[in-house]
Amino acid sequence: MSGSYTSWKDLLTRRLSGWANFAAAVRASEAVTVVDSTFLQSSVASMLRRNLEPDTILTYIERVADLVRFEELFERINSTPAPLGVRRRGAGRRSKFR
Repeated sequence: MSGSYTSWKDLLTRRLSGWANFAAAVRASEAVTVVDSTFLQSSVASMLRRNLEPDTILTYIERVADLVRFEELFERINSTPAPLGVRRRGAGRRSKFR
């Protein structure tokens, strides 16, 4: 683990705080924000590489989802008029892999 973190608990608490700040800023803004999944994937990947307990990883993901409430963001995106020539596809729906 790099940086000034004393434990995984400390690191994950700081990351959750960052997600909370991000979510608050998005809700306070009139701009539409598109979230890149890399932000969550990189955290999960680092936890997997270091063999953290699966329950720890799942709890972290659940807490991020509770903070950000992605469904709320999708509703906001869908309620905003699209610029001319832009077509929206599937915001808020999960794709099915074949």
